[in-house]
Amino acid sequence: MDKNPHIGHRKRIRQKLLKHGEEVFYDYELIELLLTFAIPFRDVKPIARELINRFDDLNGILDAPIESLAQIDGIGENSVALIQLIKALGSRYLTNKCKKIKNISNPKELAKLARMKIGGLKNEALLLLFLDNRGGLITQECLEYGSPDKILVSISYIIQRCCMHNSKYLAIAHNHPSGICEPSHFDKKFTIDLENALNTVNVVLLEHVIVSSYTSYSMQLNKLINPKINQVSDK
Repeated sequence: MDKNPHIGHRKRIRQKLLKHGEEVFYDYELIELLLTFAIPFRDVKPIARELINRFDDLNGILDAPIESLAQIDGIGENSVALIQLIKALGSRYLTNKCKKIKNISNPKELAKLARMKIGGLKNEALLLLFLDNRGGLITQECLEYGSPDKILVSISYIIQRCCMHNSKYLAIAHNHPSGICEPSHFDKKFTIDLENALNTVNVVLLEHVIVSSYTSYSMQLNKLINPKINQVSDK
């Protein structure tokens, strides 16, 4: 007799994933499978369902604060760490995809990265991505401070960071905790003023994307900025 009475069920859901992919799973089933790697001797389906009930969906679970996850009965340090690891891997994967200018200047690719990193935050945050003269990603900075409805980051500070990193191009994103990604008057003015200021130090603003957990708004696609990226050297 198996020491773990749930081993047969766990094997079946692993094989289901390998054979059919994630498309055939409900959200709670994916969470259930994930928890099997952190909780060895327990039926984890009720825990997975409770996580969905508490945080609505996969996005809500991945965006949940550590202390909120730890309040769920049956969730220990290993489970919390595993959930945080999944989000970190997703963020790193999308960051690596955005290491070339053709991706980082693509509103869809940038929005995916920004939604993963800052889309679910309760306060507004600003994500800065600095690129070199060949369009390669130098580094990124996430400035997680601001009121619930306004970024408190000065344009002069962003210029300073661009000069420090010797970046030729800049892409930025910020989140709207309300879930409504339509830009405010402040957002539009900030973008125009930033683009003009960057021009004075020969830095091109590639994109400004506003994101929530589920949606996004591109300043580039809506013609509020018009980046000239043909200056990038391929040599």
